[in-house]
Amino acid sequence: MNKIFAGMIFLLLSFEVNIGTPTALLPPGAVTFDVIHSHAILELIPDFIGYAVIALGLKELSELSDRFARIIPAVKIMIAYSIVAYGINLFGSGEMIIINEALSTPEVLRLIFGFLSMTLSMFISYSIIMGIREIEVRRNVYLKSGDLYSLWKFKVAFAIVGFTCMFMSVVMQGVFWISLISIVSLITVAVVNICYIFAFNTTRKLFNEYIKEQIQTENEAQDEK
Repeated sequence: MNKIFAGMIFLLLSFEVNIGTPTALLPPGAVTFDVIHSHAILELIPDFIGYAVIALGLKELSELSDRFARIIPAVKIMIAYSIVAYGINLFGSGEMIIINEALSTPEVLRLIFGFLSMTLSMFISYSIIMGIREIEVRRNVYLKSGDLYSLWKFKVAFAIVGFTCMFMSVVMQGVFWISLISIVSLITVAVVNICYIFAFNTTRKLFNEYIKEQIQTENEAQDEK
């Protein structure tokens, strides 16, 4: 479980550096106010590193619950997605924004893929929590999976609100209250994520104590033989 926790830390510490400056161009067939932004984004801690570490942790715990093994393919999808996104961001997004138009195609795709990746990420988190709950039931040990599940539900609710408002703010440009709700929701998600990390750290410590007790019990049984 230590590796899963470390992977979550890597995902939480997602810092980006913008490289380059936008340039105004008029592509063939474009309307008068078309603007193309060509810039690169460098992630200091790429998400695929976090997901790769989580996958290693899930493999270690697969013997305790089948749920951990079943979600490894989903984590591999997120690794592949993160690698592709990292490459696109690093070598320049070529993002086109059409002023006075509701949406440009890259904006739509970014929102769609962002929502899909968020959904898969939430599914992975849910499956990890359910795997921990199975360990509690099968091993009769308290790991505070209920606290994790409560925080997960808050995170999902505010993430959905945030993404919905982000989409509406792009379609309905200039509506202040939509943008405000979007910002507040995303900030709330960030705060809940931090609380979730602290709660998972408590679960990790309880699990490590349980494993330590199990090893000690097995060693004492071998000594008696």
